[in-house]
Amino acid sequence: MLIFNPDRSSDARFAAIAERLLPMGIPVVPLTSVPDLAALGLLPSDVESHLWWIAIDGHRSRDHLAVARALVAARQWWSPIAWLMTIPPVSWLTRVVDRLLAHR
Repeated sequence: MLIFNPDRSSDARFAAIAERLLPMGIPVVPLTSVPDLAALGLLPSDVESHLWWIAIDGHRSRDHLAVARALVAARQWWSPIAWLMTIPPVSWLTRVVDRLLAHR
């Protein structure tokens, strides 16, 4: 599940892309439509400022790792490359790029 804040333009843009890429059954949900964030181990403030990926096993990833995990779940030709984005030191570089893009 991808949870995003529709008021954050970068999150909303990625959510629109993810809705097209992710297989049916993997929800892309705006913050306002999540009935119980606490059940997912999140606070409203967590989702207001971060994009979240919640795996089936409950593992939570945010921001650049959420993007990478969503791209892996899309099961496209780039999924192995996206998987590399979750492993240090590549994930560290991805985090820096994510923060730079978020501040432009």
